[in-house]
Amino acid sequence: MTKRILCPVDFSEQSVHALNYAGALAHWLGASVTTLYVHQMMWPIVGIGAYADPAGTPPLSEAERATVMAELTRCSQAAAAPGVSIESVVSEGVNVPATILAHATSMSADLIAIGTQGHSGFERLVLGSVAERVLRKASCPVVTVSPQTPPEALAVPTPARPVICAVDLSSSSPAALRWASTLAVKAGAGLLVVHVAELPLEAPAPPSPEWAAVRDRLVGAARERLDALTAEAAKPPRFDQRIVMGRPHDEILRLAGQEHAGLIVMGVRGRSAVDMTIFGSVTRQVVRRATCPVLTVHPDRA
Repeated sequence: MTKRILCPVDFSEQSVHALNYAGALAHWLGASVTTLYVHQMMWPIVGIGAYADPAGTPPLSEAERATVMAELTRCSQAAAAPGVSIESVVSEGVNVPATILAHATSMSADLIAIGTQGHSGFERLVLGSVAERVLRKASCPVVTVSPQTPPEALAVPTPARPVICAVDLSSSSPAALRWASTLAVKAGAGLLVVHVAELPLEAPAPPSPEWAAVRDRLVGAARERLDALTAEAAKPPRFDQRIVMGRPHDEILRLAGQEHAGLIVMGVRGRSAVDMTIFGSVTRQVVRRATCPVLTVHPDRA
């Protein structure tokens, strides 16, 4: 299923955490890991006075490249698990996400493991400029590790730490469920498939009988579709499916904490304006706030 894992590293604490998780995954799945450091180059900027940068950012010198490679190798060796092959690569590019994606394509990566950054306003810039763009455009699934993930959570799912698969019953759900089912069965972990139903804005106010009727119709329709979705899935011994009401990202995160999840798996839709809005309102929040790794799967790239 997964033979080649790409892990971009910028030597930040979070990227090293992602590398540690990539090493654990590789040992578990029998895969190899490639660590990638991208030196960002800048084109010369035409400006005036203190804002001019006629030189831009030059390529790495041989000495600088050797220093970076030595540090990358050190990090890789620290993350290596028994029997796991880790290759280190230093690359250069003007666009860091595009360079990461190009390398993933060239090596036929089956999975990208990447850390997200920050709790402040700067978080949007960092996540938006690197991890989020990789998430949106990668030709393979992507697993992210947020700053909220404690070191003890950087292990593969276990019987005590189930896989949670959040499905919205769209075209992205079957691919996400296939990954979640396979990983849970392989790990001997439980699998909880969750759908979060949202009441329409025009729904009557609770707790009126009209509100209850709308809720029951939504849940009933969702249950039929969820039953159909999971009917053919490989199911570990501990399997459950659940429909809850509320805001999707809040409920997914609540359940992940309540169940001590080892991994959250989610489907990600395409690249249209509507898809990006959905990505921003649900997946982005889960990726940023989860206290365990999050695997995102595109329906046409799984």
